[in-house]
Amino acid sequence: MPSELKTPAAFKSFGDDFLNYLYRENTLKVHYHPVAKLYGEPGESEREFKIRVQQAVREQRDGEVEKLRRKYATEFQKLETKLYREQQELARDQATYEGRKREELLSAGESIISVLGVFGRRGSTTALSKAARKRRLTAKSKTDVDESVREIARLQDEIQKIRGSMEQQVNDIHSMWDAKLEAIETHTVRPKKSDCAVETVSLAWTPYWEIGYRTAAGAATSARIPAWRKPIRGQA
Repeated sequence: MPSELKTPAAFKSFGDDFLNYLYRENTLKVHYHPVAKLYGEPGESEREFKIRVQQAVREQRDGEVEKLRRKYATEFQKLETKLYREQQELARDQATYEGRKREELLSAGESIISVLGVFGRRGSTTALSKAARKRRLTAKSKTDVDESVREIARLQDEIQKIRGSMEQQVNDIHSMWDAKLEAIETHTVRPKKSDCAVETVSLAWTPYWEIGYRTAAGAATSARIPAWRKPIRGQA
């Protein structure tokens, strides 16, 4: 046995050397996704890690989309409430306008009868004044209808623009996360020296059999096999 293996100090030195080797050389490489802040498990394949990354990325992406939709929900609710009220007002304005048109038509008929003196009635000035007032009321009702129609169109256009802007942002979020899905890196985990320990350094003897045999061509040869295994029949 070599002389350096005959003292306890030598074994302690070997233990220290092995400890330093573990600290310097024995590293673990795992997958890492910097965006999802997700580390792979020891021995986990890249495919398995990608599945976990996809799930984590999907959850973060859906969270951002949901946050964006909640942000726009209040604005949509306000605009849709205004739109509903404006539509109700339009219905009232249209009903008023139709009534005014009928009143104006009747008033115009009375004016003609009054001017012509049919049925012996006269009072053309009053009748014409009344007809003019009816026309003004009809015109005002028509203006109210037109204003409601324009306001409804404006609100609908605003809602559509905001919805388009929101959907574009949703698409941007999806594209951003899809682009980051493949951003997988390799992270090297190094041990702390305080976490490394060599419990025992021992000298062990491993016995082998030296066997001789002839090949199929008849040539003599030899080989070594572990002594804890049985030699193949015909080789020893």
